[in-house]
Amino acid sequence: MIDTSKVVLKTHRAILRSFKEDDLYDLYAYASEDGVGEMAGWPHHRTLEDSRFFLRHYIEDHNTFAIKIDGHVFGSISIGDIQFKLKDEDKDKSHVEVGYVLAKDLWGKGIMTEVLYEVIKWLFTSRHIDLIFSGNFKGNTRSKRVQEKCGLKHYLYQSYKTKIGTYEDEEIMCIRKEDIIYITDDLSLIPYYEAYDTTLKWYEDKDLVKNIDNRDGIYTLDLLKKMYDYLDKNGFLFYIHYDNKIIGDITLLDNGEIAIAISKPYQDKHIGRSCTKALIAKARTLGYSEVKMRIYPFNIQSQKMALACGFKRVDDERYVLNI
Repeated sequence: MIDTSKVVLKTHRAILRSFKEDDLYDLYAYASEDGVGEMAGWPHHRTLEDSRFFLRHYIEDHNTFAIKIDGHVFGSISIGDIQFKLKDEDKDKSHVEVGYVLAKDLWGKGIMTEVLYEVIKWLFTSRHIDLIFSGNFKGNTRSKRVQEKCGLKHYLYQSYKTKIGTYEDEEIMCIRKEDIIYITDDLSLIPYYEAYDTTLKWYEDKDLVKNIDNRDGIYTLDLLKKMYDYLDKNGFLFYIHYDNKIIGDITLLDNGEIAIAISKPYQDKHIGRSCTKALIAKARTLGYSEVKMRIYPFNIQSQKMALACGFKRVDDERYVLNI
C-alpha cells in the first residue's frame, strides 16, 4: 500500500496533502453536490456525518490526498489496490489504481489533469511503481479525457458494482513507467492522444509548417489526423509537456528518424534540444545504431539544435548521429 500521510505535492494551482480533521466542512461542501460522488460510484453526501465517515477513513488509511486550492479543499485523489485481474504479462509488475473526485465548480478547468499528472509522476519516480491504472464509467467522458491527457491508454473493460448498488460498464485505463520520459521538473514527453483543438493551432502557423515540412500553406484537421496516425503507427509519438501544457510533438520513427515541432512561443528556449537528447537516449536503450533528422537548408534554428545534440550533416537535408 502506498502511504501518502507524510507527502506533500505541489502543482501550479494545487497543494496535495493528507486530510485533516478541520477539512470536514470543505469535504462536505463538494461531496454533497449531486452528481459528484455518483461519477465515482458512491452516493453524494446527504449529511455532515456522511462526510465525517469518509474523512475518518481518509485519515486512517493514509492513501488519499486532499486537493487544496486557495486555502480550501475541493477534492481528493486516492491510491489503492486494483479491482480486476491483471494480464499475464503484467502479473509480476508493481501496480496501483488511482481514483479522484473534484468539486463541480472546478470541472473543465484542467485542474484534475494537473493533479493526476503530478501524482503519476510521484508514483513513477519516487515510489517506483511500474503500472498505474484508473477507471471511468461509460459516459463519463470528462474523467476519460483527464486520463488520456495524462497518457493513460485502454487496458480492459469490466462490470463494476458501485457503492450505490448499481453495475456500471467501466473502462480501465493504464500508463506504464516507460510511457513517460521525464526530462526536468517542468518538461516531459507524454504519449500521444487526440488533442487536435490544441495541436492544430501549431500547424496553422505558416512559418512552422514551412520549416518542418517545406509546405507553402497550413495543415487542415484532416491532414493533421493523417500525419499523427502515421507517426503513431510507425514510431514512438510523444507530446512535449512543458509548464503544465503541451507545446509541441516529437517522434522517434521505427527507421531511426526523429521529427519535432514546437509551437512558436516556446522556440529558442533549448526545449527542442532537451527533448531530442531524451529521444536519442531512448533510441540507444532500444538498440538503434543511429538516429537521423531531415532538416531543410533554410531551417537554421533546427540545424543548430541538431549539431548541438551531436548530429553530423551528411548532405543538404540529412543529419545523422551514430549511437
